[in-house]
Amino acid sequence: MIFYNEARNLAFLTIAKNCSESIMLGLNKQFVLNDKIGLPQNTDAIVIFRDPVNRWISGTVEYFAYPEGPPWKPMSDKGIKLNLQKWLTNKPQPWDFHTSLQSSFYNYHGLNIKPYWYHKNVLEEINQDYNCFDRILQTHQEPFRKKYKKMILDFIEKDKYKVMAHLTELYQLDFDFFRTLKFVNG
Repeated sequence: MIFYNEARNLAFLTIAKNCSESIMLGLNKQFVLNDKIGLPQNTDAIVIFRDPVNRWISGTVEYFAYPEGPPWKPMSDKGIKLNLQKWLTNKPQPWDFHTSLQSSFYNYHGLNIKPYWYHKNVLEEINQDYNCFDRILQTHQEPFRKKYKKMILDFIEKDKYKVMAHLTELYQLDFDFFRTLKFVNG
């Protein structure tokens, strides 16, 4: 989702699993949803980027916890293990938009990207720089999501080199893209 403040020529380009829900719920009312029309050239565009491996872990938890289609309920432990193993034996690919490439999530051409690196207090940093939030929300994990995260971390640890090679292949474009950016927060 893209939120735009025309008076400031400032946009927020949200990426799933990179504080997007907190941004959507906390931005002040000068920002309006702007998914249907293009942003003006040279718009200052705040984008939060996240380590692809950490985002894959978080997005994979999301994928298993909140499936898009029927039966719309969390996947069983056995289903998670089978799906992870199948993912590892196939060509690396994202589960869905929660684990897709950040480097191609939007067309960044013609925008003045203000890239921030994801960490616990990134929204506070952005608010200090741009004063754009009415409130900053902290998200929490439900107990079953913590269990899923542990299962995914155990899966990675069990075959670390193969999983990391898979993730590196999947996210190489992101790693290359991030090397071209000068992050505002370091």
